[in-house]
Amino acid sequence: MPSTSLQQMLPALSARFSKFLAAPRRVLASAAACFAVASLLPVAAAQDAAAQQNAEAVAAADSDAGYRPSVSLLPNSTQGMVAIDNLPQFLERWTETSLAELQEEESLKPFLESQREAIEKRLDSGLHSGIRLSDLKEAVSGELVLAWMRYDAPRRPYAIAMLADTRGRQAEREALLQKVDEELRGREAKVSTIEIAGQQATLYTLPQQRGQLIVERLVVATVDERLMLSDRPETLQALIAGIDQGVADSLVAAADYEGVFSALKAAQKTLETAETPEAVETPEAAGGASLRWFARPLGMATIVRDAAGVDRGRQVDVIKLLRNQGFDAVQSAGGELQLATAEYDLLHRAFVFAPPTAQGPERYELAARVLQFPNGEMADPPGWVLPTAASFFQAHWKMEEAFWAVETLVDEAFGEKIFRKVIEDIREDTEGPQIDIAKDVVANFDDNLIILTDNRVEEGKTSERVLGAIRINETPVVAAAINDAMSGDPDVYKYAYEPHLIWEIRPSQGDVAEFDIEGFEDFGFETETPAAKEKTDPLLERWALTVYGNHLIFSSHADLLVEIIEHERTGGATIAAAPEFQRVLEAIRAEGGESRAMERVVRTDLTWRIKYELIRQGKFLESDSLLATLLRRAKEETETNREVEPIQVDVSQLPPFEVIRRHLQPGGGFVKTEELGWSTTHFLLRKAE
Repeated sequence: MPSTSLQQMLPALSARFSKFLAAPRRVLASAAACFAVASLLPVAAAQDAAAQQNAEAVAAADSDAGYRPSVSLLPNSTQGMVAIDNLPQFLERWTETSLAELQEEESLKPFLESQREAIEKRLDSGLHSGIRLSDLKEAVSGELVLAWMRYDAPRRPYAIAMLADTRGRQAEREALLQKVDEELRGREAKVSTIEIAGQQATLYTLPQQRGQLIVERLVVATVDERLMLSDRPETLQALIAGIDQGVADSLVAAADYEGVFSALKAAQKTLETAETPEAVETPEAAGGASLRWFARPLGMATIVRDAAGVDRGRQVDVIKLLRNQGFDAVQSAGGELQLATAEYDLLHRAFVFAPPTAQGPERYELAARVLQFPNGEMADPPGWVLPTAASFFQAHWKMEEAFWAVETLVDEAFGEKIFRKVIEDIREDTEGPQIDIAKDVVANFDDNLIILTDNRVEEGKTSERVLGAIRINETPVVAAAINDAMSGDPDVYKYAYEPHLIWEIRPSQGDVAEFDIEGFEDFGFETETPAAKEKTDPLLERWALTVYGNHLIFSSHADLLVEIIEHERTGGATIAAAPEFQRVLEAIRAEGGESRAMERVVRTDLTWRIKYELIRQGKFLESDSLLATLLRRAKEETETNREVEPIQVDVSQLPPFEVIRRHLQPGGGFVKTEELGWSTTHFLLRKAE
């Protein structure tokens, strides 16, 4: 293998990371989904308030009527599910949040109305039914469940189902079914009536498109006023049979499902013991108006990959690689989201179920040993953290151990023992700086990582800036190694700041080391043509690093490094003095986060200020943020790919940011390492009285 320098490795690794992130369809879909939650839920809730009494009566009648909850019908082959216990109540609780107040802003209503239809068209569970959120809020009187299941079929090894309680809303349900029928007939679907588990069902078969290997189908049935849809008749048959017979191998009886939700209940009891019962936010206190979710990460990843329909060829199977490297120890994850509690607009508690597979502090095997996040007290933000920071993240992470843990993953991915060879080459290369990464850099990593974001508005120029810092030991040794690595490289420059040495990296368009590894196409991230690769800009046109104090610091902008150094030199206050920061820390402690592995504080108004103003001015795609770079790539794809329908955004109707700023509250959360995995709590605070 030819000698590979550190500077050659960095652009190549950045290119792989960039490719993973630059999945335009997924980016647009995610953005649409997030916007839909903010803009559609308030309207749905307001229109549904009149049906609240009916919904409560339905919920109360569940036990009397022997109604079997839809989640209990799901088989153990389920890899992911989302369940809202009572949709009308959930939507009603949404109207009590600060975010819902945005809907009442007269100056914002024209914009929301102009975008609602386009956004709803983008939301798709995979059923291709044409059902939208506004349709569901009319017809659903109780629970709503979406599930993605593994299915034993070579061409399409997954199934999708939606189950909805429509008791008491027969007319609305029939109107919804009529709309689905018209939508699918309009797409030239063949329609037939079939019998499934003794129940009449309607089967829609969509015409096969050129190059399409699998015919899309939708089967719809109503059983005891439970609306049931799936893309497979066999799946619907099993679900219907479970209503009367129960499910022999059900999801709710699975050890990993029980592990997740037992841990959540245990955490609640711990809080109840430490606090007065009135002070603890629970799903029960929310009146059943909560959203639950559950996922098996690698199983869901497989479904996403298969749904994308990409032929991997001889490329690396990323999912198989992760399984081989011990990440299958992360069996599942799940959580509960509550709205408008006493203290929070949003409160999300979750648990990652990952029982240790190895003895000792490492807990896991092979590359999964990177998952070492010990609990402990969090240090105050360093003196260089700006008081204007928009978000602040801090973690206890055994980074030296994590560095060496990825050795087996890299070696397997490349099919040869390359990891240590590269490190040795950098150390022994007589034409390079000959730095000993293992001894002089990695061995001096402490177990503390900081990431913060910041944005700047001055003289018409706006910037979103990101900074990451690793606490280190033996600062002079690390500084010497970094300075040696940077010196003499044609893409590296000393930034014009006399008091301290800052390196700015400006990647050229020259040759990049052959450090290429495919495989992310498994998830629908399509392979670029050689010409496209040449035109793709890096996520960061330039970045900077320095060793300052006892931290190795990376930043998207060199001027941010100057600002933090100058700030500490003048002895100014840090973000810790901000009232929002203190409110979030107080909430973290109240939720049981005294000792934690990670923490995050978000000042939502500052986080979204720049994005909003740039969008309002129609200049967001011209900005130098990571998100803007990703969306520029998405825009390029929509212009060249007829299958991708762009979202048209009328920014002319957006009001000034100050109009919405008063509705944006701070938020945050924390992660704790537990015996069987990790617990996590995140929240958005209610308005301060």
